[in-house]
Amino acid sequence: MSAPILQALGLAQKNSGTYLGNGEWSKTTDAGLLPSINPSTNEVIAETYASDAGDYETIVKRALAAFAIWRTTPAPRRGEAVRLCGEALRKHKHALGSLVALVIVGARLTGRRLGAPGGPAATGVSKR
Repeated sequence: MSAPILQALGLAQKNSGTYLGNGEWSKTTDAGLLPSINPSTNEVIAETYASDAGDYETIVKRALAAFAIWRTTPAPRRGEAVRLCGEALRKHKHALGSLVALVIVGARLTGRRLGAPGGPAATGVSKR
């Protein structure tokens, strides 16, 4: 059921959960896997590789460098970047909505609270 949604979003059954900046996703695969579960069927929708300490060091270093550039970027260019993000979300809104529905509707059908221990995590549209 979830395979067509994942395919529409360019996701695999197992995905990196860490964007390192500079167009690079983490290649860490030995820090564990985090499953996203459809609470109404207990089907694993997909799994996300966890991050390690090296990933976090890279993220912080690159975020600081990006902020130094971003804060000097003129407002019209920053606005254009935000507009492009919105455009990308709108382009994939049906697949993203379907993915969210798997978790939220499934949680409601089973009576589970999002983020509750043992229940589905309150991830929204996360992990990539």
